[in-house]
Amino acid sequence: MTTLAVAPTEVGEVPWRQLVWVVWRRYRPVLMGLAVFLIALSIYLWITGEQLRSAYSAVAACKPPAQSSTCQYQWNDFLNKHGDPSFLGPFLLLLPGIVGGFIGAPLLGRELETGVFRYSWTQGVGRMRLAVALIVPAAVVVSVIMLGLGLLEKWSAKPLLDNGIRQRLEPSFFPTAGPAVIGWTLVAFTG
Repeated sequence: MTTLAVAPTEVGEVPWRQLVWVVWRRYRPVLMGLAVFLIALSIYLWITGEQLRSAYSAVAACKPPAQSSTCQYQWNDFLNKHGDPSFLGPFLLLLPGIVGGFIGAPLLGRELETGVFRYSWTQGVGRMRLAVALIVPAAVVVSVIMLGLGLLEKWSAKPLLDNGIRQRLEPSFFPTAGPAVIGWTLVAFTG
């Protein structure tokens, strides 16, 4: 019996677009679920923000503002209904950790736990290229979505911020609004 010995051929590096496609195919249910959840949360924030803004414009239209007992009653009613962050404040504080736990942790953890890394790291991709292809697109998508959510939270609370009802550096508001939410999300994403 004879055997043929064939010299191994040089295999070029896998293009980035193919790596991103593999990552997308693998993690699209999780990323799509996160996107649907955050879109629903954004719609809720937008609706409550519109309600807060219309309630504030009704209070601001009250004349004379400080002397009338009706205006004082409307102002106190506005403070009681909209001054408290309700359940959404603590939830938005925990949201970056939830996103990091459900999106960031399984990216490489699943491969290491099941032992698939032994196969996938030997397929001409390389460890670093595979890690970058897994982590960077997911981190960018999650950061953009969370930035949009943080800007929506900031927009929603603008009447409260402008009147001093809530402070911009308040511990329950600062990490959830504006670009700070990206930092908290990326910290949780890497954890």
